[in-house]
Amino acid sequence: MPESRGQVEDNQLLASYIELRTSGSTYGAAEEYRATFPVERLLFRRKDQNVAGLQLADLIAAEQKLLTIQEAGRPLPRSIGPLGERLNDAVASKVNRYGRYLLE
Repeated sequence: MPESRGQVEDNQLLASYIELRTSGSTYGAAEEYRATFPVERLLFRRKDQNVAGLQLADLIAAEQKLLTIQEAGRPLPRSIGPLGERLNDAVASKVNRYGRYLLE
């Protein structure tokens, strides 16, 4: 369930999602994506709808981005606190380097 960013952005994401499920990618066949993501259409939610899962995703993404910046030796906008360290440790085995690279 993605967070809505606006009609243009939502349509771009939906088109990419459909393309991934239809044609696959360098990283997997279309059949694998359809098995992993069985929903044909994405259900977008706005931030003001206060969806707990989206809030959690925002927290994790923010801390992962800080960790990526730190590992690249760049200045941090703020330090990673105890909660951020715990979140990053909790997802470490689930995040591959390619996914983290996209945050740079």
